[in-house]
Amino acid sequence: MAQSPNDTAEAMAAAAEALLLGPGLQPPPGVIPKFVDPPSQAYWVYITLPICLAVSTPFVWIRLCTVFFILKSHGWADYANATAWAFLVGYCTSIYFTVEYGGGVHQWDVPLGRVIEFAKLANTTEMIYSPGLFLAKFSILLMYRRLFDTAGTGKTHYLIHILIWANLAFYFPYLAATVFQCVPRARIWDPMLKGGCINLKAAFIAASAINVVSDFSILLLPLYRLSKLKIPTRRKIGVLAIFAVGLLYAPLLCSLRLSRFLIQPAKSYEHTRLANNLFSTCIASVMRFVVSFHTGSPDKTFYLQPPALWSAGELASAILCGCMPATAAFFNHLSPMLARKWNLYLKPLNSPSKMENGGGAPPMPRSSWRAPRAWNESELLRSGSESEDGGAAIRQVVSHCSDEVAREKVEKQLLWSGWRR
Repeated sequence: MAQSPNDTAEAMAAAAEALLLGPGLQPPPGVIPKFVDPPSQAYWVYITLPICLAVSTPFVWIRLCTVFFILKSHGWADYANATAWAFLVGYCTSIYFTVEYGGGVHQWDVPLGRVIEFAKLANTTEMIYSPGLFLAKFSILLMYRRLFDTAGTGKTHYLIHILIWANLAFYFPYLAATVFQCVPRARIWDPMLKGGCINLKAAFIAASAINVVSDFSILLLPLYRLSKLKIPTRRKIGVLAIFAVGLLYAPLLCSLRLSRFLIQPAKSYEHTRLANNLFSTCIASVMRFVVSFHTGSPDKTFYLQPPALWSAGELASAILCGCMPATAAFFNHLSPMLARKWNLYLKPLNSPSKMENGGGAPPMPRSSWRAPRAWNESELLRSGSESEDGGAAIRQVVSHCSDEVAREKVEKQLLWSGWRR
């Protein structure tokens, strides 16, 4: 008996519903999908993202307060940095919501319906990342131009402009590739649709490699100008540390998960073991490049989270790096005492260290030591050697001498005079 069109439609709807409620990926042999309370690495999202925002947000607001209310001089660098922070907030929010749809969980433990929503959020997250990171780097390069390119000519001038245009020429085409990676666009989250997609893994690895080159170029750019300044080497290192502090913050931010979160590439959907004894020794962009090699795995919900967290660290540290000079100006205005402590490591040490001086004030020169006026050495020492009362007086003077150095000198004088206590 032939089925009616209504029966056929209902059967197709039931099959589609069953498919959406089934696992998002065929599990490895012997593995049973676990939709209720599956093993998850998502808790690292709740650690990494708050650190990103908690560290970067105060410095952004300090920069805005400094340029608007203290220096009363603001420009495109400040606007770009603040806008990059807004992108960071959106980026972290998007990553946070991916957890609700299976982020950090093996895809066979996530229903297909949730995997589709995860793919939509993952694409949105990647679209936010590109303009946000460009604006953060653009802000740093504009700051370099204001600090180092006062003449508007020379090697530094051209290097800064080359880096600005090179970043612009990369990030916006990469943004377009992220938006239109599949035709039709809905195929990004629904691979059942007919159409085609670019090689996303190759694009992701290329983007990560270019990020590494860009980050180190921006870090090394001030070295040339600093080498020309006639200031002590210690001060040069301190100035460079101001620009590099964000890059030093990045590994501390995201290394929380690296030792167990970098995963070997999956082969034939087989289980892979978490990498052990691997420690974070590189900046966030380098680690994003490393973990990008795993984006080709079909287990998207599990493998896309590590590069996303490293990207959050990279974006936050770039924003932080751009805020350091304004932060120094803020503390200079807020409190000269705090400013001295903030910039203490930038100042060359012109005096011996406390270790050399014994821990207190500089030692008194030997020629400046004088005995108390009550001591008439020639008479006192003679009387001490001739009478018992005089000896008692000398012992009393020596015992009341609080300065160890002075006491030692007095005792030597007494010894040299032939008197013994």
